[in-house]
Amino acid sequence: MDQPSVKGLKDSSGDLTYFRRMRLLAADRRPDWTFLVGPEELLAESVLLGGNGGICGGSEPVPGSLCFSIRGRCHR
Repeated sequence: MDQPSVKGLKDSSGDLTYFRRMRLLAADRRPDWTFLVGPEELLAESVLLGGNGGICGGSEPVPGSLCFSIRGRCHR
C-alpha cells in the first residue's frame, strides 16, 4: 500500500474474508484503490463488501450481460 504506482488489488483467491480485510485496511490508507475479484460467483458479494467489480472469466462468453446485471442490482 506504500507504492503510489499501485492503484488497487485483484483477488482471485476466493477468500472473501481476506478480500474484506484488505478492503478495510485500505479504506483509510488508500481510499483511491480499486478492488476487483476474479471468481464471478463472488462478484455480487464482493461489491456488497465495497469492491468495485471483477475481472471474471465467466464474463467472456457474453461480455457485460451477467456482470453488469449483478453490479446494477448491488447498487440499488
